[in-house]
Amino acid sequence: MNRFRGLLLIAVALLVVAAAGIVAGHRSSGKGEARDADRDASAHVGSKPGYQQHNGVRVLASAPAVGWVGESKLAVEDTCEPYVATDPNAAYVYAIYNRYGASCPKNGCPSPEMMLRISADDGATWSTEKPMCSCTKVNGQWDPTIAVSNSGAVYASWMNDSTIVFSKSTNHGRTWSTPLTVSTNSWSDKPWMGVSPNGADVYIAYESRSVLNVVVSAVAMSRQILSRGRGGRGSGRGRPRASRRRPGRAAGVQELSKRVSRPRGCI
Repeated sequence: MNRFRGLLLIAVALLVVAAAGIVAGHRSSGKGEARDADRDASAHVGSKPGYQQHNGVRVLASAPAVGWVGESKLAVEDTCEPYVATDPNAAYVYAIYNRYGASCPKNGCPSPEMMLRISADDGATWSTEKPMCSCTKVNGQWDPTIAVSNSGAVYASWMNDSTIVFSKSTNHGRTWSTPLTVSTNSWSDKPWMGVSPNGADVYIAYESRSVLNVVVSAVAMSRQILSRGRGGRGSGRGRPRASRRRPGRAAGVQELSKRVSRPRGCI
């Protein structure tokens, strides 16, 4: 009996020590949040009344980093995954991101929904945000990427549900082509896009069930084929070959695939 009581007392003591550690952790976390730089920044523009008091945000001005002009508000809360591209020959800047809980006037919209803001003065001022497409049959949009060619054409790629889509604008982002699905697997994720300076060659890489894929615009692929036929740089063994077009593949797109291993838990 005495031995049982001794073990019970030890167990109770361990529980008390663990509870004290949890309380101390919460207290230190709270103190850290009070000094957090993000919470010291200005409150979110357009937030509901009382937002600052509810979240403990303090409105304090802070000096920008050396060589930088400091922060400016691009979007309010419930936005994430920003990507920015600049026009190499003009003052246009394009910011693409997604927003949860966006309101749509008619048939509903994705949540999150892909949004765009444009600056025509090197980021000094920004247009109001607008959706990239009227994709009413899409549940959610993620992982945007955007690029600008020397001619000023703007290229964007993102996820519509579990597919990778591509869109282009030739009027500084005022209007966009209908999103073109460039992936063919049942699940694709995290697109990353590269565009040649003249905008003729577009490459979009993405992951699909531990396989990395690259879709290539027809112009770039035809140049490689022509170069190989002439014995140019594109010739030689050991290079990946374009696979045959699968059913449902977008016109003008070829795909290269390479299976890769990845650590468990990678998503």
